[in-house]
Amino acid sequence: MKYSIKTKMTKEECIEYTKDNLPKSGWLKKYKYLGYVNDKGFKITVNPSTNSYYKQNSFKPVNVGKIEEHDSGVIIQVKQRLSIAVSIFSTIICIFALFIIGIISLEIVYGEDYSLIPCLLIPIVILIVVIISCVYGFKNCATKDMEEIKKMYAGK
Repeated sequence: MKYSIKTKMTKEECIEYTKDNLPKSGWLKKYKYLGYVNDKGFKITVNPSTNSYYKQNSFKPVNVGKIEEHDSGVIIQVKQRLSIAVSIFSTIICIFALFIIGIISLEIVYGEDYSLIPCLLIPIVILIVVIISCVYGFKNCATKDMEEIKKMYAGK
């Protein structure tokens, strides 16, 4: 998911403002935004927890922002993506499910063992559950994160 934010700040002000909204050190205190900022942009996740600690949600998107300076101010191009760990884990599960489907299908076709047809349901269900949970989990969190990131820069 991609979106952009327009602000009247300069690039340097935008970088400093973003740094001010991120924790200076430690993970024990509650912060609204977690991540880092450099001269080119930022990589931020939004903390959805109202508790005094950070609550992990695997499907929370990583908001990767690129800060571009223009005549009228700064435009922040934000791209949301799944975390690398979730992407790798989901890919491995999907490949495993497809591998099992392929093996069972070959046994059914070439071994003419039609009693294995019900066994196809298990990897197919796993595949469907992984895909739906990734898509739904990401979309659900991505919209909320987009609103929070836009609020952070609202009026600036």
